[in-house]
Amino acid sequence: MHFFEKAIATIVIATALGGLVPPSYAMPGGSHDHSSSPGGSHDHSSSPKTKLPLPEKSATQIDAEKFYNRGLEKVQAKDYQGAIADFTEAIRLDPTHETAYINRANSRNQIHDHQAAIEDFTQAIRLNPTFTHLYNSRGEVRAHLGDLQGAIEDFTQAIQIYPEEWIGYFNRGEIRYKLGDHQGAVEDFTQAIRWNPNYASAYTYRGDVRAKLGDSNGANQDYQTAAQLSTNPANVDREETAINQ
Repeated sequence: MHFFEKAIATIVIATALGGLVPPSYAMPGGSHDHSSSPGGSHDHSSSPKTKLPLPEKSATQIDAEKFYNRGLEKVQAKDYQGAIADFTEAIRLDPTHETAYINRANSRNQIHDHQAAIEDFTQAIRLNPTFTHLYNSRGEVRAHLGDLQGAIEDFTQAIQIYPEEWIGYFNRGEIRYKLGDHQGAVEDFTQAIRWNPNYASAYTYRGDVRAKLGDSNGANQDYQTAAQLSTNPANVDREETAINQ
């Protein structure tokens, strides 16, 4: 199982003032916001679009961004305690600063304060309840702490919001396998493969479960596919990128 490693890997380097934003942590409303349109965010209607002016930030919000951006710099320097202090100040100044909660959660994971990380992910979910990555991240930490049912609930919620996001199926499949729900695990790994057919680990895990169920032919096919994908450098790079998202 790799829940803890995946939760650690999702440190977010994001800033509303123009910093780096990894794909899966794009701000709400961006191309990776799966809040309401699983088919994609492009509107192909022919009507002209009017650009609405962005709301001006208050002086307090600007100050919050300064602490937030300094916190990001400390994350990059691996000063997680300092980053937590800056994200906390940003949140004090702007309690609606969603990405400050996310980054503080990930920083708290780095110092093994997992329960506090869950609380931060929960607050971020309150602010953006349709951002699927938050449920996956919280579920991974819950799984690490042994709350497997809570983890399943989070992964299931992510899937319900955006059924095409493969990582929710993969995560839930791992938990179901651990709980002895082998048929459910096979179904989840199969869905993960459906939406991300180049993810070698999904074939490996499904092969393990099929072997448990006595399906040796199916297991061998999965292991062979996983081996082929793992020896292709392009697929290895894609898998590492997918995990880090």
